[in-house]
Amino acid sequence: MTASWPLALAVLAGIGLFLAYAAVVGTTAVALALANASLVRRLRRLAPLVARAGGLLMALAGGYVAYYGWYETRVLRGGRAGDPVVDALGRGQGWLAGGIDRLGPLPWLGALAAAVLIAIWGRRRAARSRPGTAPSPPRRDRDRAAAPDTVRG
Repeated sequence: MTASWPLALAVLAGIGLFLAYAAVVGTTAVALALANASLVRRLRRLAPLVARAGGLLMALAGGYVAYYGWYETRVLRGGRAGDPVVDALGRGQGWLAGGIDRLGPLPWLGALAAAVLIAIWGRRRAARSRPGTAPSPPRRDRDRAAAPDTVRG
């Protein structure tokens, strides 16, 4: 019975990390979906910079994957197991994962809720400030009857 507790806690921790990840991705998706047009226009101006930064990140990640493959091949052939680059990036990844784990899912869910509320407030505020967005009053039947009939044959 006691051997199943660590497994159950590990499963719960995994579910919590998944929910935290989903909250971050959901926060971003909901905020972008509800963003108003002016914000989207401003963000489009940043697209070339974001594309370049993403390309640089992909190149760095690819370089590290190639380096790590070379490192593993060297170790499997009897080389020294310690490597300053692999060790430093392993420590950085452990620090980042530990920080996310220590926060837990609640801050990410709070950020999602805040983003949704801000986006809804911003949309309503923008809709009220645009001219011509107020709904027209409904026409009554007698108004339609009083209008001249322009379709006569």
